[in-house]
Parts: sequence; structure tokens; C-alpha cells
Amino acid sequence: QRHVCQGRLEAHHAGERGLGQRAHDRTAIPLCMLGHLEWHTASGPFRTMDREALRAWASRMIAETQDRRRREDEALW
Repeated sequence: QRHVCQGRLEAHHAGERGLGQRAHDRTAIPLCMLGHLEWHTASGPFRTMDREALRAWASRMIAETQDRRRREDEALW
């Protein structure tokens, strides 16, 4: 199922965190409002993923986002 973004971008704090805490901003990934809702309600493209698949997806997105930020920072210098 292909996702079509809807709404503004939101930061999804997907990294490791302590109980009752938000993950560090360095592990935030951009999700549209709909994608963020779908993540938290396990619907849309996340509907068929188990916990391990969700963690793997989030880890890939964190790595891609950090890599993109690093390249953008390097381009500024």
C-alpha cells in the first residue's frame, strides 16, 4: 500500500528512550501528520508490521535522516 502524505510534517522521536521519556531529537524522523497518526495507531502501511519490523523500519529511517542531515551540513561548508 502506497502512502500519500497529508498534513504538515511532524517530528517522530523514534529512537531509544527511557520510561516516560521522549527520544533524543537526533533520532527524530519527519513524518506527515497522517503518517505519524498511522504509526501510533498501527494502521496504513504499518498495519501489517510486527514490533521487530517497526523497529527495523524506524532504525532505517533514523539512519537515512541522519545521513541526509550530515550531507546538508557538509554542503553548507
